[in-house]
Amino acid sequence: MKPGQYGKAFGPNYFSRMNEKTCIIAMVESIAGCENVEEIMAVDGIDVVFIGPTDLSQSLGVPGEVDHPEVERYVSRVADAAKKFSMSVGIHIYSVDQREELDHRIEQGFQLLTVMLDTALFYQACVRVLKALRPQ
Repeated sequence: MKPGQYGKAFGPNYFSRMNEKTCIIAMVESIAGCENVEEIMAVDGIDVVFIGPTDLSQSLGVPGEVDHPEVERYVSRVADAAKKFSMSVGIHIYSVDQREELDHRIEQGFQLLTVMLDTALFYQACVRVLKALRPQ
């Protein structure tokens, strides 16, 4: 079904079809989440585990240090558990300029990679507009 066809497609089988197409993603963003990731992955119905490195860095007491060795240790723990459970796993990448990190995450087994933040993209676009409008 295409977006916006709710009224057109609604019928007796609508909810069962949509439930079949729904992807449930569990966010793991803390020490406790990482330490219990195998239990989380064992929950019936979870399709993907997505790790949030910024929130994890906060939980580890190194706020914003997403490349800190402790953050990486927990990220690797989640990636390893995903392989054990044959589960898809995702992570956030902060810039398209970080090709090394992207390649590293793919090698670790991450299949769902989000890049940048909507707010960062919007901010960069606004800066470009302001620079273009300012007198030279």
